[in-house]
Amino acid sequence: MLLPKYFQTKINLFKWSNAGLLILCWLLQVLRVALGPIQPLRTLRTLLCFTVAYIAVLFLPRVLKTRFERPVLRQISLDLNVLFAVYILLFLLLPQALDTAYLASSQAGLGILFSLLGVPMPYIRPNGGYGIRLPWTRNSTEIWLKTNILGARLLLVVGVVSLIVGSFQANWFLMSLMIGVILFVAITVSYAYHQAQP
Repeated sequence: MLLPKYFQTKINLFKWSNAGLLILCWLLQVLRVALGPIQPLRTLRTLLCFTVAYIAVLFLPRVLKTRFERPVLRQISLDLNVLFAVYILLFLLLPQALDTAYLASSQAGLGILFSLLGVPMPYIRPNGGYGIRLPWTRNSTEIWLKTNILGARLLLVVGVVSLIVGSFQANWFLMSLMIGVILFVAITVSYAYHQAQP
C-alpha cells in the first residue's frame, strides 16, 4: 500500500520496468559504462544481490498465497515491485548511495533497513509487537490500518532520503535519519490522534 489504489492495475508495468532496469544495470556493468554521475557498478556481487531480490519479488507473493487473499497479494506484489524500483533506480543513478561492499557495517544497511521495516506494516493486524502502537490505533482497526499505511510510506521516504543525503555527505546521514525519525513519530502520532477525533 505504498502507492494509491490506482496503481494496482499497473503491476505488470512495474514488473517489466524492473526487469528492464535490472538488464540495463547488467549491461552497464559488463560494458563498463561511465557517464558523468553514472559510474560502472561496483561489484558483480551487488548485481547478483539485485537479481536474487528481483526473483524474490516475483515469487514471494506465490509463497504467501495461502496466507492472504488475492487482492491483498496483488497489493503486496505491487509494494515489493515499488520498493525494488526505488532501489534499482537509486543504484543505477547514484551507486555510491548503496555501498554494498560494506553493507553490513555501513550506513546503507541502516537506510535499507528503515525502508524494509515499513513494507509489512499495512498488512499486520493490531498486535503488541509490531506496527504503530498508540492508544488510538489500538482502539480502532481502521485507524490502525490508515496510520500504518502512512507509517510505511514515511519509513520508505526516510530510508531513501537518508541514503541519498549520505551519498553526498556521509556525516549528514545520521542527522538526516534522526530528523526523519522525529518527523515520522510526529506525523504518525498527530495523524492517529486526528483520525480518532469525532
